Amino acid sequence: MPWTPPAASPASHRRSCFDFASGLGYLILRVFIIIPTERGIMIRRLALALIVLLLSQGWALAQEPLSADAAGPNLLQVRFSLAGKPVEVRNGGVLAMHPDVPFRVLEAKTDAWLDFGLRIRLKDMPQVDLNAFHTLGEILGAKVYEEPTVLVQVLKNGQVLGEVRLEASLLPIDWLRRAQEADSLEQKIAFTQKALQLTPDDRLLLARLVDLLVEAKRYKEALELLEEQSLERDDERLLRQLAELYERAGQKDKAAAALSKLAAESPQDRALLARLAGLYEDLERWEEAAQVLGRLLEGQTGPQRGETFLKLANVLERAGKKQEAAQALEHASRLKPADPRLWQRLAESRRASGDLPGAIASLKRVVELQPNRQGPRLELAEALLAAGDKREAAEHLRQAARLTPADAALWLRLARLQEELGDQSGLAQSYQRLADLKPNQPDILYNLAVISLERENLPEALGYLEKALAAKPGDREIRETMLDALTQMGRWEAAAKLAGELIAEKPDARVVLRIYPAFAQNRPAQLAELLDALIKAGPQEVKIYETRAALALDQKDNQAAIKALEQGVAAHPQALDLRWSLAELLEAEGQNSKALEQLGAILDQRPDYPGAEDRYLQLKTSSLKTGGDGKKP
Repeated sequence: MPWTPPAASPASHRRSCFDFASGLGYLILRVFIIIPTERGIMIRRLALALIVLLLSQGWALAQEPLSADAAGPNLLQVRFSLAGKPVEVRNGGVLAMHPDVPFRVLEAKTDAWLDFGLRIRLKDMPQVDLNAFHTLGEILGAKVYEEPTVLVQVLKNGQVLGEVRLEASLLPIDWLRRAQEADSLEQKIAFTQKALQLTPDDRLLLARLVDLLVEAKRYKEALELLEEQSLERDDERLLRQLAELYERAGQKDKAAAALSKLAAESPQDRALLARLAGLYEDLERWEEAAQVLGRLLEGQTGPQRGETFLKLANVLERAGKKQEAAQALEHASRLKPADPRLWQRLAESRRASGDLPGAIASLKRVVELQPNRQGPRLELAEALLAAGDKREAAEHLRQAARLTPADAALWLRLARLQEELGDQSGLAQSYQRLADLKPNQPDILYNLAVISLERENLPEALGYLEKALAAKPGDREIRETMLDALTQMGRWEAAAKLAGELIAEKPDARVVLRIYPAFAQNRPAQLAELLDALIKAGPQEVKIYETRAALALDQKDNQAAIKALEQGVAAHPQALDLRWSLAELLEAEGQNSKALEQLGAILDQRPDYPGAEDRYLQLKTSSLKTGGDGKKP
C-alpha cells in the first residue's frame, strides 16, 4: 500500500505559500539580472513586477486569520511502553495503571506532515526523563494516595499541542499497606475504608474495619456497618460481633435480640445462654432471664448447677416469685453447702423478709467460712446492733478492726461503742491504737489529749499535746490547751512563757483569765507582767484594767493600781465606775487635784452620779483649806 503523507494544516499551508512566492521571485531575479541587453532590462522589469505580485499574494494569504481548530499542529496520540507492552492514548485521554508498574514514553504523533521538534514532559515536573522507565509511585511518592494523577504534555516551540493523563489505580492491598504504616487511628480507619470500598464483600476486611472503629470508640459507625451487612446475609460470627457492639453502645435490647437468635441456632452453647441471661437481668426482663437460666440448668451437675440455681433464685425474687426463689436457694444450698456467697444471699433474703434472727444465723455461717474477711463481720455487727446485742456487735467490730489495723475510722467507731458499753479497758486500747496508727495526726493527738485531761492524766495529756504541736506548729488551740495542762501541773515558768507568746501573737484577754486564779494565788508577779503586756498591746475590756488594779492592790502597790486605772480611763472615757475607783485611789494617795479632775469628768457626763457631787465639794473645800493636795498653806 503506497505511503500517503498526512494532510497539512491550514496554517502550515499558508506559511508554505508565502515561502514559495518569495523563493520563486528571488530565483527569477537571479536569472535575469545577468542579461545586459536592452531586452534584458525589459525582462528584468517584468520579473520584478512578478516578484512584487507574488510576494503580496503570499503575504496576504499568510496574514489571513485562522479558526481555533486550525491553529497549529494538534496532538493525535501518545504511545507508551507499559511494563514492556505498547499502549496508545489519544489526546485528552486517560491511562490508568498501578503505582508500581513501570512505564516510559515511546513517541507522540500530531496532524503535521512531519513530527519534528516535539518535546514530551510531565506538567509541573519537567525534570523527569520520560524516555526512561518510571513508576507513578516513584514520581508521586506518598501523594499517590491523595493526588494520584499526572499530566503528560506534548510541546513544539514552547506551545502545548495536547496532553494525556496518567492515573494511579490503587488496589485494596495498597490501602491496607498504607493503613498499616499510618500513625493515627483515624488514618488507619480512613485507609481501611478505602480498601473496603474496592472489595465490599471481603469479610476479613470488614471485620478489621469494625475492630478499628471499636478501638476508636466509634460504636455507632461500626454498628451501622454491621447492620448493613446483616441485611444481606446472616452470619454467626457477624451476629456475635454485632451483639458485642450493641452491648458496648448500651443498646442491650438489640444485643439480647441478636443473642436470642444465636441461642436458637446453638441451644447447647452454655456460654451464650449465660450471656443472654445476664442481658435479660440488666434489662430487668426477669421472666425471660428465668427461662434462659432454666435452659442452662439442663445437663448441669454439681457446683456449676448450684451456681445457676443461685442466679435463678435472684432472678425469681426480682420477678416477685418469692416461693420459687426460696426453693432455688434450697437447691443451691444442697449443691454448694460450703459456698459463703450462698449464705450471704440467704442472709440478704432473710433480712429483706424481716427474718433478722435467720439473717444473723446466715451471716455467722459466712463468718465461719470466711473468718478473715472484714465485710461479713461488719454486716454481722450491724445486724447484731439492730437486734440490740451491742456487746457481741462490739466483739465483731474489734475482730474486723484487727483484720484492717490501718482503718482509723473503724477503730474510732469501736471506741464510741465501747464508751456506750462503759468498757474502759477496751476504750483505752482503741484510743491507744488510734494514737499508734496516726502518730503525727494533730487532730487525733489533740483529741487524745483532751480525753487524758478529762481523766486527769496530765503528763499523758501534755505528751499528746507536744506531739500534736510538733505535727501542727503554731496551732493556737493546741497551745491554749497546753497552757491549761501546764498550769494544772504547776509548771509556772513554762506556763507564763507560753501565755506571753500567745498574748504577743494575739492580745486576747481570755488567755490571762483562764490562768488567773492559779497564777494570782501562786505567781502574782508573773500574772501582773502578763496583764501589763496585754494592756500595752492595745485597749482591753474594762474588766482587765480592774483586774490589774485589784492585783496591784493585793500586792500593796497603789501606784501600779493607779496606772492601770488611768490606762483604763484613757481607753474607756465613758466608764464612770472606773473613774470613781481612780478618784478614790488618788484621794487616798493625797493626789486631790487629780481626784477632782476625775470627779469633775464624772459630773460632766452624769451630774446625778451617786456621791460624786458631795465628794467633789468636800474634796474641793479641803483643797482650798490646805492649799492644794492635802497640804496646809
